[in-house]
Amino acid sequence: MSWSALLLAMVAGPTDVAPVAHVSPAAFSSYTQAWDAAHDAERPLLVILNPADAQKGISQDALLAEQKLQPVLGDYVVAVIDTTTDHGKQVHELFGSTELPRIVVIDKEQKKQIYRATGKLPTDRLVEVLDEHKTGVAVAKPKVTMPAVNNGGCTSCQRRLSTQF
Repeated sequence: MSWSALLLAMVAGPTDVAPVAHVSPAAFSSYTQAWDAAHDAERPLLVILNPADAQKGISQDALLAEQKLQPVLGDYVVAVIDTTTDHGKQVHELFGSTELPRIVVIDKEQKKQIYRATGKLPTDRLVEVLDEHKTGVAVAKPKVTMPAVNNGGCTSCQRRLSTQF
């Protein structure tokens, strides 16, 4: 069983939690409902776990007010989770993050986290992240390769290069 299915099963709570108003066409305050909607729509899930101090969190109103986010938010199902509620505490615990706010993008199959960050991201960076992951598929990271060491070169340089990587 995947971690997200396990997470869903563990936090499946009441289904009468109201959707978050107008963050995107599919935005929720319940992780369970958001997970179901993202799974059904085959869209990635943007999860925002907010701290008790609302001023340190990422509010739905801030998401709505930021015009730069509007074009990319429509590609996601959004869950804005208040971690002070019983449901929010369970989700926060199961995500394993200690610091809040926490921003997580889950792939369109709801099987793995393809992006995660702690703290508020600058708007331009959040737009980049959401645009990069909007397909809901993990983006391959380029491999770091060790530069070739010139065997005829300085041994001090060779030592320095070999310890840097």
